[in-house]
Amino acid sequence: MSILKVLGTTKSASGRRVMPPHPKDSKELQRPLLRLSGPDNLVQKGFKLQIEHLPTGHSVEFAAFLDNISDAYNSEWSSEQVYGRMDPIATFQTTHRSLSVSWMIPAESELQAVTNLDSVNTLLSFLYPLYEGGAGTNINMGPLMRVKFGNLIQDAATGGGLMGYLNGFTMDPETDAGYVTYEDGFDGRSGPELYPKAIRLNFEMKVLHEHPLGWVKQGDDYVFRGVKKGFPYGTPFSRGNDAVTTSTIPKATPPLTKKADGSTSAAPARRVEPNSAAAAKRAAPAVLQSQTGQSNLEKELRAGPDGLGDKEMARLRQIVPASVFD
Repeated sequence: MSILKVLGTTKSASGRRVMPPHPKDSKELQRPLLRLSGPDNLVQKGFKLQIEHLPTGHSVEFAAFLDNISDAYNSEWSSEQVYGRMDPIATFQTTHRSLSVSWMIPAESELQAVTNLDSVNTLLSFLYPLYEGGAGTNINMGPLMRVKFGNLIQDAATGGGLMGYLNGFTMDPETDAGYVTYEDGFDGRSGPELYPKAIRLNFEMKVLHEHPLGWVKQGDDYVFRGVKKGFPYGTPFSRGNDAVTTSTIPKATPPLTKKADGSTSAAPARRVEPNSAAAAKRAAPAVLQSQTGQSNLEKELRAGPDGLGDKEMARLRQIVPASVFD
């Protein structure tokens, strides 16, 4: 008996309707969303965009099909023009940070087009606050959110999501990709329904940092407050409290040079600029080797609970000259 597909439902030759599986009964929904080979691999490895609604603790996540990330920092100054002075007297006020993100949500199947739009429903509902009581009008908590995308969007102190408030979401179905349509709804009991095969989303967020910002003096150097690694993207060579700097690299005894008369003298010491990746490269010949074959710089990078592992070290060796670790 032939089966004819009609707008998401099926009919046999006798005209009997065969309904598609309900989402709650579908085993497909128990698998990760965006199950394309590439996106599924990205989600499993943590390359995903996560958005959490702080009042409820609910969250959604999407594979990393990001079109654009814009991380803007804007400082405000007040200026006063003084008679006889060509330049104004400027006083610093504050620095604001705002994020803009846009990404795509593709559908692999008809069922996934339905579940994708359901995730968008959840995401858009995050723009609303938490109320006291069932029918109350008193707002208990505003719709703050936390957003996480690798180290590019994160709380620099904890590595978790970056908190802030959103100006809104924009949801744009990709019309050229088409729609999955159901004449009587997905459940067979509603009116006509359309589910986009691809959806473009974007938002703008004003960042509210949960840790101190700014520079403080620590010993003979200056470090950025409140973060263990570099602010804001967690790079290992920035001036955070636990950042790897050349001030932590022990100095080796200068090599001896032999003069014409047979005497020896120490070679001139090389100038080392503290706390810079460039200085680490220039200071590489002065790095001592340990008995295990690892330089002290590598030992510093691997030390502690936040130290780099074998994979991270391998990646670092690909972008840093080998002489740094010799």
